[in-house]
Amino acid sequence: MQVTVLGCNAAFPRAGGACSGFLVDGGGAKVWIDAGNGTFANMQRVASWRELDAMIITHGHADHISDVLPLMYAMGLDDNPRDEPLPVHAPAEAEQRLRALLGGGRSSELFNKVFAFQPLGGDFSVKGLSVRPFRTEHPIDSYGVRLSADGRDVVYTSDTAFFPDLPDACAEADLLIAEATYVGEVSADGGVHMWARETGRLARDAKVKRLVLTHIWATFDPKQAEAEARESYDGPIEAATEGNVYTV
Repeated sequence: MQVTVLGCNAAFPRAGGACSGFLVDGGGAKVWIDAGNGTFANMQRVASWRELDAMIITHGHADHISDVLPLMYAMGLDDNPRDEPLPVHAPAEAEQRLRALLGGGRSSELFNKVFAFQPLGGDFSVKGLSVRPFRTEHPIDSYGVRLSADGRDVVYTSDTAFFPDLPDACAEADLLIAEATYVGEVSADGGVHMWARETGRLARDAKVKRLVLTHIWATFDPKQAEAEARESYDGPIEAATEGNVYTV
């Protein structure tokens, strides 16, 4: 499998950055996971929207769904359209929030034409890529995903606070892409996101082979997040950066 970082900031991007998004190429499939603001432009650096086999939206917050609508216009007005709508696996709330932005009319017609939304929850496959969603701890309906192909596993936590079953969901992944929104002694509400130290403990307890930190708040230093995660986890660690490619 190959995973390309399209965006990795939380809530808003740093200068030149983008919010959450990843392109996964595995099992003969290309799957775009999360479409935060700025990710569609970055996706086009490495692939065409015409190559996509499916999209996964983990939850309905704006920094994970904003670029679904630019994709809609690219596909809906394409001179070389797809034969079938693009499967989009997402919680119902994400679809509802996107539809609310359209305001009906021609845009709603395009939305219905180019996308085939399906509930995110049970296991499914896209060609030879197996996907196992798991519910996360977040204020709205939200999921992480385990992606498996050719005997390799990639886990993406999406947005989540730490919860007791999270290490089992991430267990022994070849690559764990885990949120690490906060660093240091930053004060924030519980039950929403993880601190980098927690992410390091998660990687240690789950016995993963490699850890990539994502969803770091744009004004925080990614190097500090890496250092704090290393307090507990002694495997390979790095903070995600747009354009990074991980081969598993």
